[in-house]
Amino acid sequence: MSQSEPRQTIPRSGLFGGVAITTFGTAIVVIAILVPAAREWMVPLILLGLLVSMAGGLFLLRSKRAIK
Repeated sequence: MSQSEPRQTIPRSGLFGGVAITTFGTAIVVIAILVPAAREWMVPLILLGLLVSMAGGLFLLRSKRAIK
């Protein structure tokens, strides 16, 4: 009789972390656009938000590859 292989668990923390990072980046962009006091910081904040969102997307892609 052969032993069954141990079941691999899905790394959920990577998925939740990627979604959280992407959501945080999106929130930075939305705040930069909607808050009138942040007008002078709008372009740097939008760029920062896009960078954070892309990092979250890369984190999600890495997690998806680990699941496969």
